[in-house]
Amino acid sequence: VTTSEGSRTNACTGAAASVSAACMAACVNDPNEPNDSRAQATTLRATSSGQICSGDHDIYSIPAATRGAQVEVTLRGFRSTAGDLDLRVTNASGAILGSSAGVSDMERVTYCATSEEALYADVFGFDSAQNPYEIALVVRPAGCCINDANEPDDSALTGRLVSGMDFDGTLCADDNDYRTFDVAAPSMARIQVLPAGSAVVDIQLY
Repeated sequence: VTTSEGSRTNACTGAAASVSAACMAACVNDPNEPNDSRAQATTLRATSSGQICSGDHDIYSIPAATRGAQVEVTLRGFRSTAGDLDLRVTNASGAILGSSAGVSDMERVTYCATSEEALYADVFGFDSAQNPYEIALVVRPAGCCINDANEPDDSALTGRLVSGMDFDGTLCADDNDYRTFDVAAPSMARIQVLPAGSAVVDIQLY
């Protein structure tokens, strides 16, 4: 009995008890085994290749990315019609941070690191599918904009009160940061914005 995901049918599927002996014998696991758990994970640097056998998970550890890094994991080099493979990225606790479970010959997960954290890529077959594959990792150190702790502060109603003379913040794309402050009349307010990067920052006083 075969099962399907979308319009794809897997070549070797089903619960372990229903998979034929010939199908099981035909699958030879890759040299990275055992890497079926986070404790046994293979370190993923740039690219690696592997083999998913029935009921198998290949787990890769991703070197800790710094805050704001964009982590992109691509699963490729397989024919979905011969066995559909899926991909997910988890944290050290196993929580799923991103997943890709399509029916094409490539899966990709992109994740923005909010802190320096341990990440893992999990490759597995849909409904016990088997297939060889290639996995690739790209980390862009400043690929994501991580907003500051003052959010939400995108309107006058949610503006943060400035206490003291200086404060720090982060502006991401299509972002507005509102700040409020009290003055005693008559007073003169002098406001200066010092961008840390090369972006142009505008300011309006209400």
